[in-house]
Amino acid sequence: MGVFVWAFSSGSLGVTGGGEFAAARAAAEDVGAQVVLGDRPVEITLSRAWAALPLTRRLKLCGELLRGALGTTQQALSEELVEKLKSDDAVSAFFSQLSNSYPELVAPLVTERDLYLAWSLKRSKAVNGAGVVVGVVGRGHLRGVVYTLLRDQGGAGLRFSDLVEGRNSRRRRREQASQGLQRLFIEVLFGAAAYFTWLAFQQEL
Repeated sequence: MGVFVWAFSSGSLGVTGGGEFAAARAAAEDVGAQVVLGDRPVEITLSRAWAALPLTRRLKLCGELLRGALGTTQQALSEELVEKLKSDDAVSAFFSQLSNSYPELVAPLVTERDLYLAWSLKRSKAVNGAGVVVGVVGRGHLRGVVYTLLRDQGGAGLRFSDLVEGRNSRRRRREQASQGLQRLFIEVLFGAAAYFTWLAFQQEL
């Protein structure tokens, strides 16, 4: 998983994060179309993903993310590998590796967001009375969103309360998100300290 993290964070793929969404907004403004931000709020996604991992798995994930983010030139990707990482097969490989390494994260990071995006597309069409809705989603979510839309033709299976903490009030959700982010910050600091301590120990050997 580290090679994927390093590649995307270092910009080696030559792709600007969020560029497709900026282009979509510009295109919508050109034709006077309404823009709807249809993804689930990131604080909910992070909170649910973090809660799905036990402490030991959180520390392991933080270590892998740090190693990926601190990748050196020795980990530089070849042009051939960069091209492979841009393909659909590479995206599938990433999610396959995620499923194997952190199966707890697949539901909150992938499956639930696929459902949420599909729900947003259907809701946008119903609320705005639009004849056509154009959805722009990340490549990793494309198959899941299309599958959900085709499977749920009637719309009865997409329930908003299943995709967020529907039983909580907005204030309660904000409190939970804040607490989750605080825990994340503390545990990331702890993981980073442990990782750099280990590096220093290895250098002394």
